[in-house]
Amino acid sequence: METHDVIVVGGDDAADVLAARLAEGARRKVLLIENGARKRSVNHFARGHRSAYHQWGEDWSFYDLLPYFKRSENAYGRDLILRGRGGPLTVAPPAETSPFMAAVLDAAAEAGEHRAADLGAGWDEGFGTVDSVDGAYPVPAANVVAGALVHRLRFAKGRAVGVDYSVGSRLFSVSAGQVVVAAGAAESAQLLMLSGIGPAGHLGDLGIDVVADLPGVGANVQAHPVARLVYRTRQRPSGRAIGLVRSRPELSGPDLRLIFGDDIAVSVVRPHSRGRLRLADAVPGTPPLIEANFYRDERDAAAVVAGLRLGRRIAATAALSGWLAGEEVPGPANGEERELSDYARRTVTSYGQWAGTLALGSVVDGGLRLRGVGGVHVADASVMPSIPSADLTATGYAIAERAADLILGDAGR
Repeated sequence: METHDVIVVGGDDAADVLAARLAEGARRKVLLIENGARKRSVNHFARGHRSAYHQWGEDWSFYDLLPYFKRSENAYGRDLILRGRGGPLTVAPPAETSPFMAAVLDAAAEAGEHRAADLGAGWDEGFGTVDSVDGAYPVPAANVVAGALVHRLRFAKGRAVGVDYSVGSRLFSVSAGQVVVAAGAAESAQLLMLSGIGPAGHLGDLGIDVVADLPGVGANVQAHPVARLVYRTRQRPSGRAIGLVRSRPELSGPDLRLIFGDDIAVSVVRPHSRGRLRLADAVPGTPPLIEANFYRDERDAAAVVAGLRLGRRIAATAALSGWLAGEEVPGPANGEERELSDYARRTVTSYGQWAGTLALGSVVDGGLRLRGVGGVHVADASVMPSIPSADLTATGYAIAERAADLILGDAGR
């Protein structure tokens, strides 16, 4: 049986970070198994606001993560106190501000909103633009299995000893002293349940032998719920401008994001509502069942109403009068709080970026070690106790960078 020092179960960019960092110096034999179709990150790059990490626990604050945020970056046109240089990812603001983007920023200022110098750094709030990102971590192709379906982790005497997977109709078993799970919040939780790690009652109902009873696996599901304002346009918008704002001034940080593009997308980026993930069956490859519970907590519903009202106020400014001709959806007749709340609930979508299913504290410890068993670390959006107020790409890179240090530290480098 093929044996490695470390197996990384992944399939997105954060898994590349782990495979590349753990293989540096060629002292360890590392295998990256890409679980399913490869998931590419979005082409904009922002950390959550620094306040979004306060709930993450000891050693996981924004300030603890800052060196790891910086490590991945090769940033241009930004303040290097907060941004990194020399990393594998080229990060930069837009080469130019389109007329529409400029109009949105002027409109936000007209509505009394702050202009942010660098929303992507995690320090500021207000209205601005978002950085693009290009580049990748170098992972030798010989160390990658692409297009795999990971069936389960194998355990012996309470410790992970390998991974079973298939490529097409061929089945494979590989062994390793360490397994790192970084397949994404939904996929990582599903894999652990299929491997016998999770709520014992649920696993037993599906005929899965329980290795460790961890009720927190699949709990704490979060994503950013989105509601949209749709306008008739006088000319087609190009580019996007973004606002990161507070629904109420007394909050510790921004809880709303407004994206102005073809429409005005209002998302609650510090949601209080929590969902859960469960297996549909015990067959690898069957998508898990996710109960998102968007807006179940009334604070989220109140926040999205505040965001829709702010979007309308900005859209009504003189600065955008040459671009927007009138609101089509939900329509100006829907102005009461209950009407806007009902509209948001009826039409809710998300960006499909799940977090929190294997949260720090309840499922993994501060070193990202899976509780209840040995030999397993988790390093992706699943470990986030609360979702950051941005797309998850930049935070995912930082978690992976820190995980590599923690894993190497546990192994004595």
